[in-house]
Amino acid sequence: MTEFRLLGSVEVIHADSVLALGGPRHRRLLATLLLQAGRVVPSGTLIEALWEDAPPRKARAVLQVRISELRAALRATGSQLLAREGGYELRVDSEDVDAWRFERLASAGAAALAAGDAVAARAELEAALALWRGPMLAEFAGEPFARSDTARLEELRWQAIHHRIAADLDLGHHAEIIAELEKLVVEQPLREQFRGQLMLALYRSGRQGEALEAFQAARNHLADQLGVDPGAELQALHHAMLTADPGLNPPIRSHVPAQLPADVTAFTGRAKELSWLDSLVAGSPSTVVISAVSGTAGVGKTALALRWAHRIRHRFPDGQLYADLRGYDPDLPVPPGEALARFLRALGIPERAIPVDVQERAALYRTALDGRRMLVVLDNASSASQIHELLPGTKSCMALITSRDSLSGLVARHGAHRLDLGLLTAQDAVVLLRRLIGARVDAEPQAAQELANLSARLPLALRITAELAAERAGSSLADIAAELNDHQRRWELLDAGGDDRTALRAVFSWSYQRLPAPAARLFSLLGLHPGAEFSIDAVAALAGIPAGAVRPVLETLARAHLVERTGPDRFGMHDLLRGYARHLFDAEAGEPELHLPLDRLFAHYLGMTATGDQAWLDAECANLIAVVACAAAHGWQDYATRMAVDLWPHLDAAGHYAQALAIHEHALRAARQQGDAASEHQILCNLGHVHMRLGRYPQAEAHLQRAAKVGRALGANGDAVQAAVMALWGLTRMWQGHYAEAEQRLRRGHTLSRAAGDRAMEAKALAGLGHVYMRQCRYEAAADKLRQAQAMHRECGDSLSEARALGNLAQICLRQHRLDSAAEHLERALDLFRKAGHRRDEAAAINALGEIYLRQGQHDRALQHHRQALATYRELGDRGNEGIALHGIGDAHLRRGEHEAAGLALRQALAVFHQVGDRPREVLARNTLGETLRDIGDLHAARAQHTLALSQANDVGDLFEQGRAHAGLADIGRRWQDTESARHHYQQALARYSELGLPEADELRDQLAKL
Repeated sequence: MTEFRLLGSVEVIHADSVLALGGPRHRRLLATLLLQAGRVVPSGTLIEALWEDAPPRKARAVLQVRISELRAALRATGSQLLAREGGYELRVDSEDVDAWRFERLASAGAAALAAGDAVAARAELEAALALWRGPMLAEFAGEPFARSDTARLEELRWQAIHHRIAADLDLGHHAEIIAELEKLVVEQPLREQFRGQLMLALYRSGRQGEALEAFQAARNHLADQLGVDPGAELQALHHAMLTADPGLNPPIRSHVPAQLPADVTAFTGRAKELSWLDSLVAGSPSTVVISAVSGTAGVGKTALALRWAHRIRHRFPDGQLYADLRGYDPDLPVPPGEALARFLRALGIPERAIPVDVQERAALYRTALDGRRMLVVLDNASSASQIHELLPGTKSCMALITSRDSLSGLVARHGAHRLDLGLLTAQDAVVLLRRLIGARVDAEPQAAQELANLSARLPLALRITAELAAERAGSSLADIAAELNDHQRRWELLDAGGDDRTALRAVFSWSYQRLPAPAARLFSLLGLHPGAEFSIDAVAALAGIPAGAVRPVLETLARAHLVERTGPDRFGMHDLLRGYARHLFDAEAGEPELHLPLDRLFAHYLGMTATGDQAWLDAECANLIAVVACAAAHGWQDYATRMAVDLWPHLDAAGHYAQALAIHEHALRAARQQGDAASEHQILCNLGHVHMRLGRYPQAEAHLQRAAKVGRALGANGDAVQAAVMALWGLTRMWQGHYAEAEQRLRRGHTLSRAAGDRAMEAKALAGLGHVYMRQCRYEAAADKLRQAQAMHRECGDSLSEARALGNLAQICLRQHRLDSAAEHLERALDLFRKAGHRRDEAAAINALGEIYLRQGQHDRALQHHRQALATYRELGDRGNEGIALHGIGDAHLRRGEHEAAGLALRQALAVFHQVGDRPREVLARNTLGETLRDIGDLHAARAQHTLALSQANDVGDLFEQGRAHAGLADIGRRWQDTESARHHYQQALARYSELGLPEADELRDQLAKL
């Protein structure tokens, strides 16, 4: 790896060593070339930079020698130092030059800040500022050859510092940045933005008097030095502080999760424990506090954790994360990787950016928490190993854990504070009964105390006992206590030892035996359901009775506190009750009767995966993972594999890629256990597809390689299944920019599918080839393949793929300025997408129509379409296409002359593309941002964007965007009266547009003629 360094002394790092460049003039020469990397630097400019007003005789000959020496010194880096007409050009990757990388990171940070993502902004800006090792071009400070570039980048550095502090203020780090701001005010006393930020940090830290003094200091300094008053912005801030304007409060941040479940009703006692937890937060403000609440089942650990979490949530303004880890669920404890994925989504991390590897997820999670004040509640953990990766790594967070285990490893390794939660006191147990059943407790205090004791003073048992007492309003508490006492003695005979769990089971049993027969039967069946919650329809399938008959039975169980309502037509169970229900089923029915209800349940879910709408699939996603896992593990491998295959189109449409991975991994094991090579092949292809969607191309190719190996063993169907692998593999190579290899694999897929007579796969291979050709700007060849694919898709009845082919044909027409044809294709595609109910592709068509309206001058209509597409993409969580819609919005504002709004939207788009790793679209956004900056006369910033765009367009092989970048740089050269540069870039742009046969070439010929 090579790094060209300008932000400090001039040096080149290659293979972790500093290259010997020669003397000061070689470094001066390198700096001059790097500042204009990718452009031809006239020889006269280089001579002036090297010798200023005293060049040697035969200066051009000496320059050639210095160039040759520098070229030799740089040979190992792979850079190109080329002789051009009238000068020299240094070609390097823009990411290898610290100054260019700084500009990109600073721009991305500013865009993220403008988009309201302070966490991402802070990360980008810190990375940008870390590149500075000292004054730019330290040994040449103040010399004429670099004065303008140095001044510009130094100014950008101050702006980046300002933006990074703004992000810190948005994140609530007011007190932490005061010392830094005080130093900045001394270093840059005339920069009022730092004084304003210091005032705001002091004000938000409760130091209002000092904030007002800071304003007075600014006023005095400006009066003494310049004889002026503070600017309007600083004066407005001062006035807002005097009037305690609520607008000065920290902004409400996006992605502030508030995941705590509702507080527990009728919470009783635990004053001592709550006080102890309070002391941990008050006494340890600078350390990670980990508190583990352990205790027996049903003792109220979750209730205590939730009550305390709600009490102190205001101390964690960046949010609260909550996960029920189901550590003691016999079938489905939540693995750390799944919990991390849920947390990362709650923290605003796009699905595509969530790593597959658990360690990588944990690292990203800790990064996302860095600098935030957050409470993380990990409920119902089984062991320290289950929660190790879920612990925050930052001093500003707290983790609160509940477990039946003592978690001694957590105490030893992480210094956790452990609270062993005992039973409620006798007094508090009676108080809880009084809150639940009222004055009857006061009328029979001794019987109430006996009921409390018989319930082992466990809150869960007390609530069930209270519900039974409430149902029997005509019975005395003494009679109820006697009945429970008799019931409990029978349990003690069966369970030697008579511990708290015996009492709990006795209460469960007592409640269960009072159920009507249909409710009792249904309760035991619910122990078989593998998910954490269940719908009425799923329970009906499990029980083999109509849904209308299930509802009143579930209501009966809910009144008895044996199930709980979790949403409309949805219920859940405490894991203890679920375990008890399974115990009852095994005792009363046993293994022989297990098969039929589970078979009905799995058949229900399999049927719904084929017919259910997207809303149903979204609601049931967690259950579907559990069902596939259960089916795969307990002998229903066929259900597991069929369900995974049927679910894939829905999971893909919704962007549920983490869930798709989990489901397909379970299904893959099932297929292998069953020896089902055809299903294994399909599932491996789907896994490759998932990883491709997520931009994880090495993992995608690894799965596709295995799919190819399995496919070769399938005999008669070998060609058809290999065609599917090759088509997917070709698309995977295409997204990485390896177009030749992509074409080779797609051609192979096309040949195999034709040999197998598989018209549907042949059409997909043709469509893939068309997409590759389109990305290579081979428009006629692309259109030919796409038209063939479209016709074959229609023949096969695949309207969704037909619509996608039409969408790509429209993009080609758009590039060729054939707007009527583009609109016709898109209208047809849009109709098909709507009929298929595929909202993601529908939004893509709407967004593309916006591009057409923009070209037609219908700017308002274009903006409306782009905004409509943006709303859909955001609803679906589709970050990559969100960027495309934002780019369209920015382009529309640019055409309307609204440059500030255009710049904001384009920087947001750029930040999105950078986050998801979409380099081709990043090029698109950079060029459009460059156009915006040119329009407002900020030519230095515009040049930076077009230069970066050109470098990236060269990397991905996009001739069209190369042409745009060259045209932009040519326009800048023309405005700077740098005729040589303008001519060079116009010629380069003309060559590319002429090669593509695009009408832009005619305009460029006119521009060249005017030079």
